[in-house]
Amino acid sequence: MKTKPKKILIQQPDLETVQHLQQHILNIAPDAEIYAPANVNEIEQYYLSCPDIDLLIAEVYIEGIDALASYLTFRAAHPKVAVLIATRYDLSSYSEYIHGVPVVVLPYEEKHLESIIPQLLENMTPSQLTTSISRKIPIGTQSIKLVQKNKATTASSPSSLEPKKTADSTQKSPPPVQKVNRSKSVIEVEKALKRRSQMINRCATVSILILISIFSLLVSMGKIPAVYRYFRFLELPWTDYHVMIAIPAEEFLYGGENGTPPVPTKTDPFWIDQYEVTLGQYQKFLKAMETEKPEAYAHPDMPNVSRGYKPENWDKVIHTIREGIPYNGTRLNLDCPVFHIRWWDAYAYAKWAGKRLPTEEEWEKAARGTKGNLFSWGSDAKAISKANLGLDYAPGDPAKGGFKDGFHMMNPVTEKPEDISDYGVVGMNGNVSEWTGTWADGKLEGFKVPVIRGGSFVAQKNIYLNLRLVKRDANTPEEWLGFRCVRDTAPTVK
Repeated sequence: MKTKPKKILIQQPDLETVQHLQQHILNIAPDAEIYAPANVNEIEQYYLSCPDIDLLIAEVYIEGIDALASYLTFRAAHPKVAVLIATRYDLSSYSEYIHGVPVVVLPYEEKHLESIIPQLLENMTPSQLTTSISRKIPIGTQSIKLVQKNKATTASSPSSLEPKKTADSTQKSPPPVQKVNRSKSVIEVEKALKRRSQMINRCATVSILILISIFSLLVSMGKIPAVYRYFRFLELPWTDYHVMIAIPAEEFLYGGENGTPPVPTKTDPFWIDQYEVTLGQYQKFLKAMETEKPEAYAHPDMPNVSRGYKPENWDKVIHTIREGIPYNGTRLNLDCPVFHIRWWDAYAYAKWAGKRLPTEEEWEKAARGTKGNLFSWGSDAKAISKANLGLDYAPGDPAKGGFKDGFHMMNPVTEKPEDISDYGVVGMNGNVSEWTGTWADGKLEGFKVPVIRGGSFVAQKNIYLNLRLVKRDANTPEEWLGFRCVRDTAPTVK
């Protein structure tokens, strides 16, 4: 009759040692089932799921009581399973916890494994083993500490290691209850280790929470310098809206301002930003200018190139975002459109991004579609709440603004998805008006100025998409004025 294969659990993190132990086992038990968990969690799973283990080979690989935790757990759960300890350390200080357990000192005593493993698999107790493993740490029921004190006992046979009777013939050997006490001590040691670990974790957690609370309190009281408050916001969150919409070379209705009929017009194909350029995107451009030459992106006619491209009130805007406080009554984030932007700055950004500013024909086609819509969504004037317009703008009292479209000033570029053209371009009817690359005669200045297109959060009338504004020169930034870009070829897929 075929015997049932022996199941052996090796508690050993070192792969090389596991291989040595496996080879010794297979030499004497070729059909043995060997388990070698890779970590403590897997070892604990085997403790719970494999009650029929025949032998545990425990490698104590750190000289300390903590290293015995897994071994003690196993002994407490399975007191009848045979155990062999393999170690590279002197465990004499811990004889109380491994009393009566065979010990092999690696690598010097590996030759003894093939003679002792079969005896352990036959359920022999340590006192019954016939193989002496080590003179320093013998097999037997005596504790290691006692054996080291008496070298003569170390060299004796296993039977001589059993407790000897004293001259008093009435003294009896320790009663079996001592084994129960040892089992209890193992459990108590394990619980003590767990309690200490839990206490350390709780103390660390409480300490961290106290420090965070103190720091937050000092920040709220203004006791922490700004440099520390800003540390949380070194990288403000923002989204790089890089999607561009393809506009084909099809005919569309252009113009029609002041009651004049629109004119059929055609453009070459182009690609336009789905959203207006945001504060976050422009901040990336400004950071790039710290290491690049601003002159490389300047328009030939730009005055004072050396001053750079930072918008008016830029530092104030970023400060309010960092601190989470309102800017002129409105809470901003880096996904809001950039504003206070000069035409020269918009031109430089577009060139740096590998794009350009749209002509006003291109801008109007992307906004109105081919049918000459008066609004991005069509011609329904009653649906103007779909765009962020100035019909609810209250500059003197921001609390009264935004009751129609939800925003007192500009909004994050994705927050008004209803303001979308037939082509899928968003925010051309409201939010901020936009610079174009077309220049025309100015109405006030009497010279060429860039054309501005689209409504904004301050536009209280004339919000049709065919409106063209020529009242600002290229040097005049406005709080309600931003831009978007186009390109003549398909954008590179990111």
